[in-house]
Amino acid sequence: MMEGTFSFIVAILILVFILWLLGKSLRLMVKFVLNALVGFVMLLFLIFLVFYLGFTCLSI
Repeated sequence: MMEGTFSFIVAILILVFILWLLGKSLRLMVKFVLNALVGFVMLLFLIFLVFYLGFTCLSI
């Protein structure tokens, strides 16, 4: 799980660096990073929820 998190963070940093090189505005970069982080947290929550509900239903 941690390897995926680390690679995701590295990928986001690379994308931010590319956007910076292209001369995009700082506000656009911040918005992009925040959207990516929110999406990642929601994905982790969804995975946790699915596993939790799955194991709860199996244990009944």
